Amino acid sequence: MKHKVSILTILLMVLAIPQNVMAYDFSAVAPSGQTLYYNIVGGNAQVTYFQSYSSLSGSLVIPDVVTYNGITYSVTSINDNSFHACSELTTVIIPNSVTSIGNHAFSNCSGLTSIIIGNSVTNIGNYAFYACSGLTSVSIPNSVTSIGSDAFGSCSNLNSITIGNSVTSIDYGAFRGCSELTYVTIPNSVISIGPLAFYNCTRLASVNIPEQVNSIGQNAFYNVRHIFYHGNATGSPWGALHLNGVTEGDFIYSDSTKTALWSYIGSNEAITIPVTVTSIGDRAFFGCSWLDSVTMGNSVTSIGERAFQDCNGLTSVIIGDSVTSIGDIAFADCWGLTSVTIPNSVTSIGFMAFYRCSGLTTVNYNATNCTSMGSSYLPVFSNCTNMTTLNIGRHVTQIPDYGFYGCSELTEITSLASVAPTLGTDVFYDVSSIILVTIPCGSLMSYNSQWDYFSNLIEADGYTFDATTSDSTMGIVIILTEPTCQDPTAVVNAASNTGYHFTHWNDGNTDNPRTLMVSSDSTIIAYFTANGGTEGIDNAYQDAIHVLVKDGRIIVDGVKSEDVQVFDIMGRQTKNDMLPNGVYLVKVGNHPARKVVVIR
Repeated sequence: MKHKVSILTILLMVLAIPQNVMAYDFSAVAPSGQTLYYNIVGGNAQVTYFQSYSSLSGSLVIPDVVTYNGITYSVTSINDNSFHACSELTTVIIPNSVTSIGNHAFSNCSGLTSIIIGNSVTNIGNYAFYACSGLTSVSIPNSVTSIGSDAFGSCSNLNSITIGNSVTSIDYGAFRGCSELTYVTIPNSVISIGPLAFYNCTRLASVNIPEQVNSIGQNAFYNVRHIFYHGNATGSPWGALHLNGVTEGDFIYSDSTKTALWSYIGSNEAITIPVTVTSIGDRAFFGCSWLDSVTMGNSVTSIGERAFQDCNGLTSVIIGDSVTSIGDIAFADCWGLTSVTIPNSVTSIGFMAFYRCSGLTTVNYNATNCTSMGSSYLPVFSNCTNMTTLNIGRHVTQIPDYGFYGCSELTEITSLASVAPTLGTDVFYDVSSIILVTIPCGSLMSYNSQWDYFSNLIEADGYTFDATTSDSTMGIVIILTEPTCQDPTAVVNAASNTGYHFTHWNDGNTDNPRTLMVSSDSTIIAYFTANGGTEGIDNAYQDAIHVLVKDGRIIVDGVKSEDVQVFDIMGRQTKNDMLPNGVYLVKVGNHPARKVVVIR
């Protein structure tokens, strides 16, 4: 009885044939005893896929030449999929005649423990040894110039790789998922490393990236522990080496210049970012819980979004004095931070930049003209539950909307700005109005006008006043009366040591004790000289004129002697020669007169 075969049945039969089955020109027995199949292309033989390869086992030696119909062919390549999923193969020797290994050529050969690659191979194809979970070491010869995407990806037991010195590119995911990899050499010939190239190589202790490398792809070294980098690579804005598990090293990227600016070299938990860095990219150190401290050079101008998020071991950060912007969530969940200083260069701080920094107790806010700080829904310091102290720098002119919104645990604010900074909307929302707010001496009227929300504004005790000596071996200065905000009068006394005597103060005044009014932060210095000395005093450079005394004569540097007029204390002009001890007035051209003490 005849049966009709439906079109659907034929279609299902066709689909059942492996799609990577290729026609072959001939077969021959390999030196190791297995039958291999070949195509003839351009007078050479290419090893090709045959369905029965799945039954290959043991050690395989691929010949360098093969004879068919009396003609000897050189074996020059291994085609795509040639030995795919030959899980019983244990070792493979590829001869020196072979120049290329195709895509998926040995992928999923899970039993393969050893591979010897001939020294004429120039290209290792995509997924060539993918998921060869039995491989423990690989030596890539000097002839190879490129390693394809995922070429050794998911070789989960691979622990060492030696890469030949002709390789110029390591492609996308070439070694990703090699979780046992502890050693790899990257030669100086490499100029590009693709995205995910060493992704999740979690046991890799260190990688030395040479200076010739000019391109590093996104997440190329995700979860790699130590990075030693010396080059100028470009990368992605998320950085090549970030996220959980990174212990040292990161790649910082600049959107504007497209150049990698820094990679950490070292083994400590403290990082100093060098002066070549101008920006820290988004998520650059995301989740680096190992990181203890960061010091930024003054060349850094921006900190990207989430740059240090979840660095919960971070206890100290010094933000460079050139940083103008701090990105959204930049330091969120850095629980270990206890204090932070916002430099005066900062003009914007992203929302939740210090979100849930629960260890943060003190904020030193010095931003001179910051115009943006988070929002009422996403405030910069939200959930900083232990922040008690806020110090505002002397040059701050304004605090933008929602600056310290919700900082309900604040107990004291100290502002050094003599004019109250203007406040945006809800800057101190949910901050108690009765906390102590210490302000500069003489600024109460300004703060009553601008900061009337607070009811406990207290002026500090006067200006900073310091009295010292130019030489402690000659004498000391005693402050007899300290100036205060209520009484700015100060009284100082210069007390000379044996063999010396007081001559003058740094502003030329010779009164001792001396009473003066302190109207700003200031320092006064006492000068002394040896008894019986021949030198005078007043070495100040006031008005760019340098006056000194030598051998009883008043000398003015850079001025003709006839332009110098000397007067005694009574205002009488006197000859400038062999002057007796005393105080004189010196007039140089149109410059103001000054006092000069002559001691012989």
